[in-house]
Amino acid sequence: MRAHIGTDLLLLPSVAAILRDSAGHILFHQRTDDDRWSLPAGAIACGEDPWTALVREVYEETGYAVHDGFVRGVFGGKHGFRHIYPNGDQVEYT
Repeated sequence: MRAHIGTDLLLLPSVAAILRDSAGHILFHQRTDDDRWSLPAGAIACGEDPWTALVREVYEETGYAVHDGFVRGVFGGKHGFRHIYPNGDQVEYT
């Protein structure tokens, strides 16, 4: 897709998980692309529902299996959800 649109802004449906243990601690993981700490998160694949995407992303990034939970909210917009990658690609996560 980027070959066709270059670095133009893309809207990317995505998920992020806030996972708490019994003491209320929140799970963060260290990203492999830039070494920053982050919630488990990622894009929703075509045809994938948000819950399935969340379960998949948590497992891919942490190795943990999510069995139950609920959707707390839906967020997006240019304030806090827009990002420009080092190569110039622009995305806005929703």
